[in-house]
Parts: sequence; structure tokens; C-alpha cells
Amino acid sequence: MIERRAVLLVPLLLIMGLQAAEGRRPRNRHVAAPTTGSLDVASTTTGAQLFIDGAAVATLPLAQPLVLPAGQHTVKLTKDGYTQYLDVVVVAPGEVAQLAIDLLPVAGVLAVKANVADARVFVDGRFVGFAPLEAEVDVGPRTIRVTKAGYRDFIVARRAVAGQRLTLEAGLDQLAAGTTPYRPLGTRPKWYERWYVWAGAAGGVAAVTVAVLVPVLAAAKDPVDGFRSDYRWTVP
Repeated sequence: MIERRAVLLVPLLLIMGLQAAEGRRPRNRHVAAPTTGSLDVASTTTGAQLFIDGAAVATLPLAQPLVLPAGQHTVKLTKDGYTQYLDVVVVAPGEVAQLAIDLLPVAGVLAVKANVADARVFVDGRFVGFAPLEAEVDVGPRTIRVTKAGYRDFIVARRAVAGQRLTLEAGLDQLAAGTTPYRPLGTRPKWYERWYVWAGAAGGVAAVTVAVLVPVLAAAKDPVDGFRSDYRWTVP
């Protein structure tokens, strides 16, 4: 009985030994090299727009690093009222490239809305565009004027601060009819503004002028010339 068990145990041990040897044998499996890496951008300039190779990809802060193809990439960071960052970064395969970028505030940002369409916006007398608009303005005291034909100008004085947003709601009041050459739509012209009234008046003035000038010219005829034509002088 013991010999029989020994005969059965030998093949089992042999199989187990072969499996152990197979496990210790090095495997020549091919592992592909990574073709992508990651880019992480840290910045205190919240709200800045991040561009990679000319395409807008995210707004800071990033929730997680960006996965990019390995190699060189152009990185641009912009925000209204701030300086612009532009550089080239190399993303290594399987690694994370780190960038720390803080933009510097250099100008104020003016945002204007108006209660009428296509109102013109001027800053210190210089036209900057039509409302609604957002535009960078120089730091310091500024005079903003919003205007449109047929409406009363909206004028305010404000101080522009670098990196800060200045928001204005321009309410333009419509001028009364007759106070501006730009009459609001739907207003009927008065009788003296109709063209045919003045055309008829011009014709009447011309007729009166002719009627007055003819008798006057007739009365102004030289009496001496008439006398000469009616009488002859004879010399004895």
C-alpha cells in the first residue's frame, strides 16, 4: 500500500517541480514604451485661460494634470488686464511636467452694458466700441461716455485698477421729439417740416417777386429818353 502511494506521489512531485521551474524562468514579453506625458500648471491667477499649441484647453485652476503627447508643446496663459505668458515646455514620456505661472496685473478691465442696442462707448474721448463690450483701459481716473443718437449721453467718472473689473450699466434716456435731428421712429413730422409746404411757399415768393418788380421797373423808366423821342428841337 505504501509502495503504491509512493508510485503515485512521484509523478505529482515531478509536475510540481516543472511548474516551479517555469515560474522562475524569465519571460521575454515586449512592453511598449509610453508615448504620452502630463502637464500640471499651478497659478494664483484664477480664471486665466490656458492654451496648448494654440488651442484653448482649460481655465485655471486645473482639476488635474493634462495628458499630452510626449514632446515639445507651446504653452500660453492669458487673462484680461494681465500680462501674457508664452513659452515652450517639453513633456517627457510617462512623466509629469510642472509649471508655476503667475501673471502680473497691468490694466483695468471695463465691462459696459446699455439699455439700447449699438450704443457707442468712449473712454477719455476715445471710441472703444459698441455696448455690450469688455475692453482693457489704462490704470487711473477715467471718464466713460455712452452715447447714441436720439438719447441723452450717459457720462460717469471711475477709477480703473490693475487686474480689476469695472462694470457699468448705462441707462440712456430718450430725448423728446423736436429736441434732436434724430427723431425717434414713429413720430409724424409737423406741417412746417413737410417738403411740399416749402416748395409751394418758394413758388409763391417767386410769383410775388415778379409782380412787384415789373411795375417798379416800368416806373423807373428815364423820362428824358421819352421826352427826346416825342419832341424835336429846331434851331432858327
